[in-house]
Amino acid sequence: MGKYEEALSYYQKRIKIGEELKNPKIIAYTYNNIGNIYSYHAEYEKAKNSFEKSLKFAQKIGDIYAISIIVENLGILYMKQNKNDLAMKFFERSLEISRELDDKSGIAVNLGNMGIIYNKMGNRKKAMEYFQKRIEISEKLKDKSGLAFTFGNLGNLYSNNGKYEKAIKSYEKMLRISEEIGYQIGKALAYGNLGNVYKKMQLYEKALKAFEASTEIEEKLNLKEHLAKDLLSKAEILFLKEKYNESQKIIEKVSEICRQLNNSFIRIQTDILLNKIRFYSSSNIPRKKEIIQEIISLSTDDEESKAFIFSEIAFLFEALKESSEKNKYKKRAINLYKKIYRTTKNHNIKAKIENLENL
Repeated sequence: MGKYEEALSYYQKRIKIGEELKNPKIIAYTYNNIGNIYSYHAEYEKAKNSFEKSLKFAQKIGDIYAISIIVENLGILYMKQNKNDLAMKFFERSLEISRELDDKSGIAVNLGNMGIIYNKMGNRKKAMEYFQKRIEISEKLKDKSGLAFTFGNLGNLYSNNGKYEKAIKSYEKMLRISEEIGYQIGKALAYGNLGNVYKKMQLYEKALKAFEASTEIEEKLNLKEHLAKDLLSKAEILFLKEKYNESQKIIEKVSEICRQLNNSFIRIQTDILLNKIRFYSSSNIPRKKEIIQEIISLSTDDEESKAFIFSEIAFLFEALKESSEKNKYKKRAINLYKKIYRTTKNHNIKAKIENLENL
């Protein structure tokens, strides 16, 4: 039995003890812990059910502090699923309770989470304001893990805005603080973020080195979603360097992780990269066209995933010098990316639009 199963088994026993003792407080806090485990491992529906059970028992006994934490955890859960409006409502409610309790730590965490949402929604000014507020409170509380996490979010803000040097400085602060306090998750995230920035800057050797460090920690901590993303980024770099065999080995590992995750975007990115390796490894034109059809057949309800699929198809038709098909999918991708950009103002999306327009 792994640590994940051991923890769940322990908490299930705690639930039974709470029920036998007729102690709703034990039950409330234990369901919250179970929810955190499921959320950590990207099992979102199970996490939601656990948090909702926890909230019901906390409300039953009027434990305001517990309610604040559970509501915040539900906000984090929705944020992970990109349900940003819903997440913001939960963070606002948790912040309100934290202020009523004068819980400085809770206030700081919720301000930081709201900053992440503002960043995702393209409101950079608000995001910066909320991150600075969290940094200010975290410094007063000497909350170094909170500081590390917020410097990471600040780096994401700069990275999304194309300010890569500032992003690197923020991620390096995150890494330095995480190393000081032995905050392993912080180290993994900092290395992964640095890898992504170096990749955008086409500094591929630096990026590979950073991803090597991040994935080593993520494997030890069983951070499946972060591990899948960083391995995929590593595979993409190896693909760009035309190291197809090395890239394919990593993709197969990502595919295995994807089977355990509820993340359609990573799955689609993985499927497309594998097909691109097959496409560029083949000299047979009919086979290349078959591969494009396989990519066209990929289905998703997520707009960014659809835009990504159309974009990749356009580039593959360009490789075959089929202008009519290229332009059809190029137009579809640009229209979807423009729609996403209007909401998010994300520099990465803008760069994708510009890249397609130059195709």
